[in-house]
Amino acid sequence: MCDTIYVAGDATTGAGAYFAKNSDRKPGEPQAFFMVPQRATSESSTISGGRTVKIAHRGYAYCLSRPSWMWGGEMGINIHGVAIGNEAVFSRMAVDKDGILGMDILRLALQSSRTAEEAGSFIAEFIEQYGQGGNGAYRGSLYYHNSFLICDRDGAVVLETAGRQWAMRRAAGIATISNAYSIDTDYDSCDRVTSQRLGGGRSWKAVVERKLHTALSRGNARMCASREYLRRQHGGIDVKTVFGLLRYHNSYDPQRPGRKNMESICIHPGGLLNSATTASMVVEYPAEEPAKPVIWYTGTAIPCLSLFKPVLVDGGRFIPLLPERVHSESDSSAFRRWNEHLHVVADGNERRPRLRIRADADFVNERERIQRTLVELAARYSSEDHGATVAAAKEAADEFDRLLEGAAAAGAC
Repeated sequence: MCDTIYVAGDATTGAGAYFAKNSDRKPGEPQAFFMVPQRATSESSTISGGRTVKIAHRGYAYCLSRPSWMWGGEMGINIHGVAIGNEAVFSRMAVDKDGILGMDILRLALQSSRTAEEAGSFIAEFIEQYGQGGNGAYRGSLYYHNSFLICDRDGAVVLETAGRQWAMRRAAGIATISNAYSIDTDYDSCDRVTSQRLGGGRSWKAVVERKLHTALSRGNARMCASREYLRRQHGGIDVKTVFGLLRYHNSYDPQRPGRKNMESICIHPGGLLNSATTASMVVEYPAEEPAKPVIWYTGTAIPCLSLFKPVLVDGGRFIPLLPERVHSESDSSAFRRWNEHLHVVADGNERRPRLRIRADADFVNERERIQRTLVELAARYSSEDHGATVAAAKEAADEFDRLLEGAAAAGAC
């Protein structure tokens, strides 16, 4: 289960807009952050399961947070600043068990879209032509439909699907999506069949949503929690606010694992569904020209026990300030650091680990100090001081690793 947000510039400190997402999957499922370079255009793509989709792509470079077993990704951003997050939603319509994963569709859109609007149209047209579905589970089976929050520096759209049908609305101010349909009668466009079904002002959410599955996912509760968190800070939202949201526990008490963990934005393992936040990503869209987005990713599980690390977008290039912690897809060790991090913060079976580090006041204060260092380094970066900035970023990340290892050794939880 997951949460994705968009914050427009009028809700921030004037620094621009933000995209953010927590990817919530099975606790032992590795997820790595990749940089995929510009490639030659092609008339087809090979996706999860070795299937080939015969649809042309433009070969754009992008960054992708990808679970270990699939081709597609939970979230990503391309070199043109188009960012997309995917959510599982549960519809009354049957799921095509041999369909194409929503995460694969997300990656296909990233490699071919220059704007959020273009990506929304790409996904809508793809869904109508090819459908969607497939088994989205790391182990076992989980079949669902998909919703997407798609943004660029100029705005965002929410696209929700059910089978080959879809509805889309433009996002304004603060937009959050989760494992629940969010579009009511406020859609701006939809497919032809949906237009006929919703004639007379019917609600898209009411028509398509499977309420039992939605209730179990607690998606509505998390959407409300994230909106309220951001509304309380409307006009003062900055990147630290957004990091704080992805680390937010809402009504969940980490001292009581398994109780209300699905109402937490930062989900800890346990409970009936045994889901956990396995990766997180934030995109800063600066207000000034020329726009130079900053990507912040954890590359690790449990954001309240993780550090957000920067990749700059400048001059048509991705510039990681921690290059040794960003991977190419040919790197066979790409998921090793994720597993090492989980080993430090958790004990027990990988399918149901127990966190052994608690983000107490001392830990949080030290992590925030280190996080501020990285934010300052990213803000003042210039190509002239590249080497010094990278060295300082490495020192900060290494210091956080020592903090984490010390907390584990001391039994801080």
